[in-house]
Amino acid sequence: MVSSLFFQICSLFYIVLIIIIYFSKKRINSIENELYSFLLIINLIGILLELLMYLFVNVLGGYIFIQNLISKLILVYFLTWISVFSVYIYTISKKNEKDEISKINNKRFLPFIVIYFVLLVITVFLPIYISDGDVAYTYGPSVDFISFISIVNIIFMLICLLKNIRKVNVKKFSPLIVFLFVGSFVIGIQRICPTLLLITPLEAFVTTLLYHTIENPDLKMMNELELAKNSAEKANNAKTEFLSSMS
Repeated sequence: MVSSLFFQICSLFYIVLIIIIYFSKKRINSIENELYSFLLIINLIGILLELLMYLFVNVLGGYIFIQNLISKLILVYFLTWISVFSVYIYTISKKNEKDEISKINNKRFLPFIVIYFVLLVITVFLPIYISDGDVAYTYGPSVDFISFISIVNIIFMLICLLKNIRKVNVKKFSPLIVFLFVGSFVIGIQRICPTLLLITPLEAFVTTLLYHTIENPDLKMMNELELAKNSAEKANNAKTEFLSSMS
């Protein structure tokens, strides 16, 4: 935990900065923006939980019950972030101009919600253990389960992007594709060296990267204005052609 504290502090700084900038700007009301807002808040909570865990393990010492509780909450955070991110990828891969998803309670998201709560119950009830060595880390069935679910979600996101490759601007979403591969690599490192906590900083990096590539409110507003302008021009051209044919 000590070796990765630097990454957690840097992640906290960048996520707080992005949250301040993002929520201070006017945003388009869409499911993508809602999901991204969730990702920001969830990521902030995850970083704070890991810093809190560091405080109880390396500064205060003892409090085994609280350490177990925070460890379990961190696993719930991992499950929540990867689940929301999967739905986000699913949304942007399925989206096109004729099929705008505008409500988060859309029926198409019901299976994701049901699956999430089933996985949440399993995560909560599976046992988790904290090592007794010089550097504390968590292990056990609950940790193994979250690692497995993370890999399954990464495979699901890759399938979504590849299946809808024609609808997706590959250049624009290339950071997401890179994350899917890097995420698999980081999960492997986490399994080999559980004391080096890199997953949350990686998620913070991706969340920050999303802001600069996809979710920047200014860029999205410009894109929407461009789409509205193109639609108006098409409507004008159609009207002109109709009047010409009538005359």
